[in-house]
Amino acid sequence: MLTQLQTFLGKIAESSRFRMTIMACILVNSITVGLLVSVPAERQETIIILESVDNLFLAIYTMEYFIKQAAYGQHYWRNGFNLFDFGIIVVSYIQLVLQIFGSSDIKSIQILRSLRGLRILKSMSFFGGLQVVVTALLATLTGSFLHIITVLLLIMFVYAIYGIYSFGYDETKVEAHRIMGTVPSAYLRSL
Repeated sequence: MLTQLQTFLGKIAESSRFRMTIMACILVNSITVGLLVSVPAERQETIIILESVDNLFLAIYTMEYFIKQAAYGQHYWRNGFNLFDFGIIVVSYIQLVLQIFGSSDIKSIQILRSLRGLRILKSMSFFGGLQVVVTALLATLTGSFLHIITVLLLIMFVYAIYGIYSFGYDETKVEAHRIMGTVPSAYLRSL
């Protein structure tokens, strides 16, 4: 009985109709999130409607997760894109729970809300070519990421020193500290 259900759910998860429906939901949800960000705070009715639509899409993504998880079993967790999709769902629910229970930490809710924009990246799981590019990019970055960061930090250090000498340097050093500060503060300004 269980394998019949898994086979049935697998057919649903792999069907082009299901995949296109989820892709359309991702695109419409991205538009909804964009509108939600741009609506002025005084238009509460519009915000409530858009947040309700956003929650509807979260329910659809949750349904997609349960269908795929039931169809693929433990194999679901071996795909990095499925893990990414699951992470987006978890973050969305954390934000929703904090919002419902009226968390006093507004900044954390705002940060979690901003992560809703990542939902458009769920579309990567539908494009095989895009998956290959992202996988290759991540493989490249993991090996040389530390080297890239080191080079960027060194370049920024050079620009901080250049900034002090170009824009804030005088012979007495008093005016330089007033304009640009020290090398560490100039370095932070270059960020």
